[in-house]
Amino acid sequence: MTTLIREQWRWLTSDKWLLSLLTWVPVLVIFLVWAALSQGIARDLPFGIVDNDQSSLSIQMINNVDATDTLSVQNQYVDVSQAKAALQRGDIYAYLYIPNGFEKQIRLNHSPQVSVFYNSQTMLVGKSINTAVRKAVGTFDATVGVGRTLAKGDTSTLSALGQTVSVQTQLRSLFNSNNNYSQFLLSAVVPAVWQIVIVVGTILTLAMFRRQQSIAPWLSFSTIGELLARLSLYIPLYWIQGIGFSLWFYHGLDWPFAGSLWTLALTQLVFVVSAMCVGILLFLLTMSEVRSMSMAAAFTAPSFAFMGVTFPVTDMPALAQFWRWIIPASHYVEAQISQSAYGASLLHSLSLIAPMAIYPALLLVFVAFLPSKAQEELS
Repeated sequence: MTTLIREQWRWLTSDKWLLSLLTWVPVLVIFLVWAALSQGIARDLPFGIVDNDQSSLSIQMINNVDATDTLSVQNQYVDVSQAKAALQRGDIYAYLYIPNGFEKQIRLNHSPQVSVFYNSQTMLVGKSINTAVRKAVGTFDATVGVGRTLAKGDTSTLSALGQTVSVQTQLRSLFNSNNNYSQFLLSAVVPAVWQIVIVVGTILTLAMFRRQQSIAPWLSFSTIGELLARLSLYIPLYWIQGIGFSLWFYHGLDWPFAGSLWTLALTQLVFVVSAMCVGILLFLLTMSEVRSMSMAAAFTAPSFAFMGVTFPVTDMPALAQFWRWIIPASHYVEAQISQSAYGASLLHSLSLIAPMAIYPALLLVFVAFLPSKAQEELS
């Protein structure tokens, strides 16, 4: 075993790209992604105003919007066309349109309509803007209603508030109380990137074996174990990456974690083995580094979109749900969320990652075809 480890280390140090992929490249990529999302909460997003009323109540509405943590009123435009052009240029994320006669309609006890326009392609920003505007408008409505009730006399402020807002709602966000988008996105981005690193790294490792000596002698029933033994030496390297990311998130960044890190580490080990099996299958299926890398890119690239973190699984079409089911990272993310948010039991976490067993099983089935692959390799 010592001789085998020394041999693999000598081969690995001769392949600078593979050595980088197993050491500093994943750390750098994840750090850059974290740095881009490190602010965590959307604040002071540039917001535009088109105020055709220019009244005291329209100014009050604008002040309510500007008072939110999420939005910052930075520009007022003469008409909608100017605001639309600014939105398209990216100068602002959204704009509020207040129609002429806004205050008059309110004084007459009517319900004027204000409109907010934003780019719905930026889903996270759009959701934040929508929530902030709803809060600002709700506060404005309550203020106007209380003022109207107090003007009638014979009532206290608290009573007027009760008459204006008969049912008050209190919304509490569970598991991510601050709506931290860094925590929300990185919990899915990191497994997606990590899966790419493992699959690509496994393919590059097999390609390295092929360059150092022909891989064909290992592709038989009697010697396939030696090939897998050599590959198993790389499991701890990928596993350490996952454990390191978890320790950074849940201890370094102090993200909430309700479960067991030992259970999470076990699910990570199963994920590493499954992702490596994917890389082995792709390489042995094609016996080509280039073709297997292309297939790996096509297989792993949709991982983030299909995990069900940023888009509900129930709304996905059948093909997307199937693709999600065959991607190991999607099952690992379920186990990760169940540990961090719900503190799920070991048995429940294992049931979530059980579908990943399909890849070791497929690899065992594929072994039956290896002798013919060996003949192709030799020829």
